[in-house]
Amino acid sequence: MKVRCLANSILVIKDPKKEKTDGGIILATYSEDPEKQVEIGTIVEIGPDVKVVKIGDRVLYSEFDSQPVDKDSAVITVDQIVAVVEEE
Repeated sequence: MKVRCLANSILVIKDPKKEKTDGGIILATYSEDPEKQVEIGTIVEIGPDVKVVKIGDRVLYSEFDSQPVDKDSAVITVDQIVAVVEEE
């Protein structure tokens, strides 16, 4: 399926969730408050009004506010982005 984003919408592909860190620490898979659950994903499509991020950026966003496209992707808006993830 081809998705064309409008206005300030963004299509992200969700990163696979890690259950453990490389050091063996078990990561929580959910928050008790659904409004506080976050995802990390890679931007694959942006609307024409999006100026602060670009295709290929990895972002931290609120899962609660996202609109799922399928199990691996979602549509969000710029306002739902919490942070841009920068690799070291």
